[in-house]
Amino acid sequence: MPRNQVMRYTFLSTLPGETDFERFESVPRDVYPYYHRQVAQKNQYNPDYLHAAIVLVGDEQPVGRVAVYLNPYLEVEGKPAAAIGNYECIDSDEASRLLLGKALEVIAEAGMHYVIGPFNGSVWDEYRFVSSPAAPNYFLEPFNPLYYNRQFKAFGFGEAARFVSHLDQDVQSVDPKAEAQLAHFKARGLRFRSVDLDRYEAELRTMHAFCMENFKGTWLFTPVSWEAWRARYLPIKDYIDPRFVVIAEDEQGETLGIIYCLRDYLHYQDYWLVSVLLARKQDPAWAGLGRVLVHEMFARVREAGFDAIIHAFMREEDLARLKTTVMGGEHYRTYMLYGMPVPAGFRLAPEMQELVAAG
Repeated sequence: MPRNQVMRYTFLSTLPGETDFERFESVPRDVYPYYHRQVAQKNQYNPDYLHAAIVLVGDEQPVGRVAVYLNPYLEVEGKPAAAIGNYECIDSDEASRLLLGKALEVIAEAGMHYVIGPFNGSVWDEYRFVSSPAAPNYFLEPFNPLYYNRQFKAFGFGEAARFVSHLDQDVQSVDPKAEAQLAHFKARGLRFRSVDLDRYEAELRTMHAFCMENFKGTWLFTPVSWEAWRARYLPIKDYIDPRFVVIAEDEQGETLGIIYCLRDYLHYQDYWLVSVLLARKQDPAWAGLGRVLVHEMFARVREAGFDAIIHAFMREEDLARLKTTVMGGEHYRTYMLYGMPVPAGFRLAPEMQELVAAG
C-alpha cells in the first residue's frame, strides 16, 4: 500500500450453511504466511452457541475474523458472559481494534455486559492464547501469533485466567500414596480397561454423559450437546492408542473415572504423551481416584517405554493443589484467557467507523 494511503474496510457477517461461511473458514489460510500443519484445527467451532461469524476485509483481502458465542449457561463470577473466539488477525492494531470493536457491538446488541476470549463457545472447545514463546507445539495444542495477546490487551481486555502446561519426565517414580489408594479401591471392585475402538462412538457417548454430570460446578463449565462432543472427539480416533485412554469402572460396569492421553505426534524424536482429559465421579467415596488414574497411566507409560507426559492446560491458581496430588513436572508453556466489561450500547468510535466503507 502506498505511504499515507488509508485502507478501507468492510465487515462480512455469516453463519454455517450460508454461502459466505467459506470466507470465514478460509481466513487462517489468508492470515498465516505459510500453511501451518495445524491450521485445519482452527476451523473447529461450537455450533450450539455460535451467534455470529465476522470477517474483516481490508481492500478486498480478508485481514481477520472473530466469532461471537452466546452460551446461556456461561457465567463469570456468577454473572452471564458472552464469548469471542476463532480469532485471527494480521499484525495491525487498526484491524484488531475494528474486529474486536465489531464483536463488542454485536454482544452489546444482545444485551450482554461481559465478554471473555478467546473462547470458542465452551471449555470443551479450544480456548486461551499461547502467551509464552520458545517451546515447540505439541499435538493438538492451540497455536497463535504472540501478538494476539498484545491486541487484546491494547483493546482493553484484562487477564481472566492464566493456564500452564507442564512436561513431566519423571515417569519412573511411583507414587506410594496412589499405590495405597489403588489397593483400597480395588478391594471395593475398581477395575481399569482400555477404550474399545471398535465401539468408539458408544464409548464417546458414555464419556459425554459422564463428563456432563461430573464437571458440573467446575470453573466455566457449561454443557455441550452430544453432537458437538462427537464432532470434537470422533476425528481423533485414528490417533488413539487404546492403552492410553483408560476407563475406571466398578464391578457393575459403571464409569467412575476417565484419563484420556494421546501420543505427541509432533515430537517424532521423543516418546511423549499429552494428557487431554482427566475426570472422576464426584462422589466423596471415590476421592483420590484422579490420583490413582494418573498412577495407572504412568505404569502404562513405563511399560510402553515412553519418556514423558505433558499435563496440559492447568489453571495456575489450581497448580499448587494439583502438583501435590496428581500432576508433576516442570513448566512448558503459559496460556491466557482475557475478559472485559461491555458497556451498554457500545459502538465503534467515530474515527474507527470512518475506516469502514459504507455498505
